[in-house]
Amino acid sequence: MKPATCALMRFGKPAALAAALAAAALTAVARAGTAPGAGEAPAAAAAPAETAGRPVQVTANLSFASQYLAFGSGIQLSSHPVVQGGLFFSHRSGAYVSLWGSSGFDGSYGRRDGQLDFGDELDLGIGWAGRIGGLSVDLSTTYFNEPLPGNLGANDIVYTHLRVGKSWENGLTLTAVWQNYAPLDGSFYGGGNLIGLELSRAFRLTESLSLPLMFGAVHDDGGIDAGDGLLLRGSAVLSWKLSASWSAETGYRYYIPTMSDFRSTDGVWWTGVSWSF
Repeated sequence: MKPATCALMRFGKPAALAAALAAAALTAVARAGTAPGAGEAPAAAAAPAETAGRPVQVTANLSFASQYLAFGSGIQLSSHPVVQGGLFFSHRSGAYVSLWGSSGFDGSYGRRDGQLDFGDELDLGIGWAGRIGGLSVDLSTTYFNEPLPGNLGANDIVYTHLRVGKSWENGLTLTAVWQNYAPLDGSFYGGGNLIGLELSRAFRLTESLSLPLMFGAVHDDGGIDAGDGLLLRGSAVLSWKLSASWSAETGYRYYIPTMSDFRSTDGVWWTGVSWSF
């Protein structure tokens, strides 16, 4: 459900959706995966050298994933491969707007075998990311339009997150995370919160290759009809800077629920490219 988008129109085919939303939600995310959409808005991305002085930076990203697991809770929204992508507009003041979408890779859209397909989604988000004192802060609200993108107000969720991080000279960053899901009338989901900590560090392998790792533990209070308890989650990403504006990444994101509900230990592979201008 991810991580910032409101459905302004309905796309008839997933290929059109993927092309239209060249995606900033995944790579623009340091989500060291919490690769966005499915439940989370992307964190603000650092601007490349040639765009850093501009008042507005645009990042587009397109990714392919082995399945769709909600970025925050790890709930399986689709067991089938999906194409995901979006646009991320950031102002030098820290304000940003993001448009993100997901659709079945096999050509299905909105429904699969006569049933609603929750792998299809269109999100619109707005937020601010910057520094306050020695802390990094990211606050965002996102409208998740699903499982039938284009039908505003029906079955949808308003998602809000707050991330506050502290970094040290050794490269470690500790981030406190709050994620809230507020379902609208008629939604298939229940509301709830995820609250916890994430520890991350990016290891530089070569001048152009890096390996960001993240591990976190959050308390799930039973939102989105899940169980109440501790959820472990993390990611490993191989990030390759192709040029000043282009980058590529491939990674694995995993979830380990310790409570008893419909979830099980699971993970998702993804690969994608991103262009900032």
